[in-house]
Formats: sequence, C-alpha cells, structure tokens
Amino acid sequence: MILSPADWALFVSVAFAGFVVSSALGIGGTMVLLPTLILRMTPAEAVALVAPVMLVNNLVKVWGFRHDIHRQAALYVSLTAVVGAAVGAYFTAVVDAKWLLLGIATVIFTALLLGRVGMRWTIGNRGLFFAGFVIGGASGLVGAAGAPTALAMRAYGLVRHSFVGTIAVLAVLMQVAKIPVYLSTGAMTLRLWPLAAVLSVVATAGVFVGRALLRHLDVERFKIAIDIVLFLIAVWLTLKALL
Repeated sequence: MILSPADWALFVSVAFAGFVVSSALGIGGTMVLLPTLILRMTPAEAVALVAPVMLVNNLVKVWGFRHDIHRQAALYVSLTAVVGAAVGAYFTAVVDAKWLLLGIATVIFTALLLGRVGMRWTIGNRGLFFAGFVIGGASGLVGAAGAPTALAMRAYGLVRHSFVGTIAVLAVLMQVAKIPVYLSTGAMTLRLWPLAAVLSVVATAGVFVGRALLRHLDVERFKIAIDIVLFLIAVWLTLKALL
C-alpha cells in the first residue's frame, strides 16, 4: 500500500474533524476515522492503525482529567477489558474482512440507537467487571467500543469529568494490551507507523480545539447531521461486506 498525497490529506482531515466532533459531542472519533481508512487498506490494518492514535489521544485526556478519575471503576472494568482487548486483537488478523466490516457497522448502529433511546439502568463493581469482557473484546476486534463503554459507565453512575477521565484510563490500558498483539499478528506493520504518528498528533489537536470551534453552533442540529453521516457510513460498510 502506497499512500498518495491525496490519501494523506483525506486521512488527516477526517481524523481532525472526527476528534473535533468527538471532543464536543461525545461521538467516537474512531467511528468516523475507521471507515475512511478502510478505503485504502484492509479492515484489519485500519483497526490496528487506530490503536496508537487512541493511545496518544487518551493519554492527553488522562492528564487533563487526572483529578476526576474514578479509580475503583477504572480498576474493575480494566481487569477484564485488557484481557478481552488482547483476545479481540488476536482475532482481528484471523477473522474474515467482511465480519470486521459488519462488526464496525454494528458498533456504529448500536451507538446511534443508544444515543436516541436513552436507556437507563444501574450496575455495580461486579457489573463493570463482566462488562469489561465485552468492552475489551469489541475494542480489540473492531477498534471501537464507545457504545458499550458509555453504557456501562453511565449505568455505574459516572457523569461529566469522571465519565471522560475514567473512560480515558480504560482506553489507554486497552490500547497498551492491543498494540503488541497487532504487531505480532502482522495487522500492524512498520509502514503504518508514520501515518499513525501523524494522525495521533492531528487527533489530539482536534480534541483541544473541538469545543472552541463548536460552541457557537446549534449543537442539537449538528448532532443530528453527524448521526445521519454515521448512519450512512454504517449502511455503506454493511453493503460493502455483503455485496
């Protein structure tokens, strides 16, 4: 795979825009970035590539929200999530590409559904412990686990800064567990690292400027527009997998 200047421009633009939106509205930047990467690489390579991007991005968040992290919640969910992430990462290089595409589409559909339905229930430490397997497995296999992560953390009772900070800790630990596995299975190759490094910087910049750029917009209308884009992306991924 040789990326053209147009490819680099596309990936950088989408990464920046995706993480600007993520920082302002809570929509996962990976859900926008992953389908774009799949245009020029295999699904397994795309899933592996976003791991270092998410690692750097969430390290910045951990530092920014270090005083708000719910350590008990982070501990219980991470105990199983890191195991699930490593196992899921192994199967990324084994599973047929169409199933990875369907998995990514399912994550997007689920996130959109939960965002509209607004489901409510509560869980404790034990619930977080078992939820970690699902969260980690999804993150390792398809590169994104925003929907189950947000659902579990909200059910646990985390809000605002503690919600963001605790999820950031979990995300860092999962990326640390996934990256060595992607390297060992060949999903992540050395030729992908320059792109990963650039996208990491761009995504982090997107987080910093996101709220400043979006504070003057009609947030609800903008979120509806983003939901429509994500829905169309999920439909495209589903069709690409099935046809």
